[in-house]
Amino acid sequence: MVTKKHRFLAVLAIAAALTGLTSCLKNTTTPQQPYTLVTLVNTAPTSYSADIYLNNKKASDQPYAFGNVAGRSALTPGNLTFDFKKAGSDSLLASTSAFFDTLQYNTIILYGVSPVNVYRIHEDFSNVSQSKTNARFFNSAPGTDNVDFYVGANKVSGAQNFADFTGGGYNSFLILEPGNNTITAKDATTGNTLATLQDANLLQGYAYTVFLVGLKTETGDRKLAIKVVTQ
Repeated sequence: MVTKKHRFLAVLAIAAALTGLTSCLKNTTTPQQPYTLVTLVNTAPTSYSADIYLNNKKASDQPYAFGNVAGRSALTPGNLTFDFKKAGSDSLLASTSAFFDTLQYNTIILYGVSPVNVYRIHEDFSNVSQSKTNARFFNSAPGTDNVDFYVGANKVSGAQNFADFTGGGYNSFLILEPGNNTITAKDATTGNTLATLQDANLLQGYAYTVFLVGLKTETGDRKLAIKVVTQ
């Protein structure tokens, strides 16, 4: 499933360059501006898109649809409130507020249909392997329960109900062999395949979140699918 990236408006993306600039004439270095990193992932399979508001200011330059990712946006640290509203309206779908510290990395996931909810992860990459690949598996497909995830022929995560990941128990990354693999989500009760992604290239030293997204009742863009987001 192709990831479509959106950027925050320039007024909110305050760190266009994250390294200091050296002045040859004055032989001085501009201090690096503090920043916090945020990745947004929309796994809510709604028929409508969302608008993103950051501290009451619209922060999305186009509607934020199911499957979209806003990757690693650099923002000013501090108390931040993310509001997700139905595109083109003032109808609030979900909201999350927290203190986002300097050099902190957070992932914010929009999920569900009725209601739409939001889950924030303060990421911890301290145990990520540099010699293997790293992945975690989230069931974000409403109406699916007892889901097993496979990488190749190996079951790597089992019996996940919808939105189990919001309890925090799946936040850590599993250490796996890198390379091209087929990722499959199966109904643990029947063994039936729910979704498959072939040729998923999980690279050495990288961390990924693998989602089961979509709806069992859909056959178009919102059908069940495997989505891989690079952290």
